[in-house]
Amino acid sequence: MSATYLLRAVNADGTETNRGTGWYLRDTLVVTAGHVVTADDGVWLGDSFQGLTYRLYAESTEPVDLTPLAVDIEADAALLQAPTPASSAAVLELAPRSAPARDERWYSYGFPAFHDEKPFPLTGSITDSASRIAADALALNLNQGTRVQWGGVSGSPVLISDQVVGIITRVTDNTDTGWAAPAAAIRRLERFCAAVSFRDELAARVATLYAIASGLA
Repeated sequence: MSATYLLRAVNADGTETNRGTGWYLRDTLVVTAGHVVTADDGVWLGDSFQGLTYRLYAESTEPVDLTPLAVDIEADAALLQAPTPASSAAVLELAPRSAPARDERWYSYGFPAFHDEKPFPLTGSITDSASRIAADALALNLNQGTRVQWGGVSGSPVLISDQVVGIITRVTDNTDTGWAAPAAAIRRLERFCAAVSFRDELAARVATLYAIASGLA
């Protein structure tokens, strides 16, 4: 069973603004490519289109509406929150911090528009691996070639030995080359979300303590 899912940005009238591939990093935390859910300037599509919903289509369950959390424009990666823990969805694991080596074989499942909303297998090899955290840090050879439009595979995890080493950000037209941000970009986003959550929780506790001390609660 594929551990990736179709992710669509859907307008209030049901039309699709954008699509990509999403997957679970935690039981309520979903990863996709940044440009799937934001504009070029990093503004969430939901802030530009009234009534727009980010919706994840998992197998054998009702679609899940997601809440945006954080986006990294440089790495073209985004995190969104599911309202409840996924009951049947698979959760993927990030690979150790070392970057994948050249010529290592990778695989994935994505949701290109031509494949009728079904997961499509992708395979290839790592052709270059840079140490920076950026959308093009990993260069990928794509065995499936470029005779089709690959729109929709953005956000797919780059997997080696069932662990995520990166996230597909784009496929270059008319070549068999794709690009991916490293797993470090996802770690950085998750740390950012944790820090914001801690800050907000701390602020709420301080406010409550102040209210109690002031006799307001």
